[in-house]
Amino acid sequence: MGHEMSHIKKLEINNFRCFEKFEIGDFKAINLFVGKSNSGKSCLLESLFSAGDANPLIPAILNNVRGLEHSSDNLKYIFHKFNLDKSPSFKFQFNDKSNNELKISPKYTTAIANENTITSISSATSKNIIGIDLTLKVTSPLSSAKTYEASYIFDKVEQKTFLSSYQSKINTYFIPTNSIDKSTLSSYSKLIKKRKEGIVLELLQKIEPKILEIHALPDGLFFRYDAINELVPIQILGNGIQRVVNIITQIANETNDIVLIDEIETGLHFSAHTALWKGIFSLCKKLNTQLFITTHSIETLKSLKEVLELNEYQEMQDNIAVFNLVDTQKQGLKSYCYSFDGIKEAIELNQEMRY
Repeated sequence: MGHEMSHIKKLEINNFRCFEKFEIGDFKAINLFVGKSNSGKSCLLESLFSAGDANPLIPAILNNVRGLEHSSDNLKYIFHKFNLDKSPSFKFQFNDKSNNELKISPKYTTAIANENTITSISSATSKNIIGIDLTLKVTSPLSSAKTYEASYIFDKVEQKTFLSSYQSKINTYFIPTNSIDKSTLSSYSKLIKKRKEGIVLELLQKIEPKILEIHALPDGLFFRYDAINELVPIQILGNGIQRVVNIITQIANETNDIVLIDEIETGLHFSAHTALWKGIFSLCKKLNTQLFITTHSIETLKSLKEVLELNEYQEMQDNIAVFNLVDTQKQGLKSYCYSFDGIKEAIELNQEMRY
């Protein structure tokens, strides 16, 4: 196994995006979220992205993942139904019995005697959001509870960030549905320094045998193909190859404690699923990285089952869980957890995974 760090065991969400109140738990090393479109799978990944952090830029980062412009007005979209009176909050429980409680509150401007005054009072007469206050409470069995605060303020001149003194014990990395990621080059370069770049090449050659080498150059990643005289930049390769490189590189990078992958099947032909799962499981057997993955593809689940049935990967069956997000009539959004046996039975009987 790789370096030791805490895994998330349970998450409670209040007033964030599509979640008014939601709880989900019994997470394993590898977790898949399935469900109908707009069931909250991506929002759940975004909630997990804030695990253990006191970075007031998180709301802006999450909006950027959605393709939203970086502006104070767009901060309202992290609030449930855009209601600024109800602050988003998250409670994370970790396997070391520690807890992190994170709360995000809006900051406003109010016009008084032709001067702008910054306030965090929610009863402001004119609610014009200009930033956020962030409060993180950390509790642990080994130490007394501590509270950290940070703020992020937009104004006409500059953006001001007041970072807290808290140092996160967890590094999270979010892989959205779009494949091109500017940080892939730096992450792959780190693998080269540790002489682990062969992990990526070996997996890619199972999907595309014509790839002979990968080169990390100052202006990006380039590939040497059989029968092509010049190196090929990653930007003109298929989305599937770009996605596989990004996913495997980030999982193999030991500085990422948690990797979040939205719609893992994006850009991939179904024939590549098996090779990707083998690569993921091989890495997870060596590292201690926790994965959270969304999918709406039955082919993804079928290939998952097939790989886990192979002798080489059967030990991973106890380390994986699939959560089905269901919008129930009486109880609202609920999650139902499936073990490997439950996944296998649902697929073999061609059943929709539901409670």
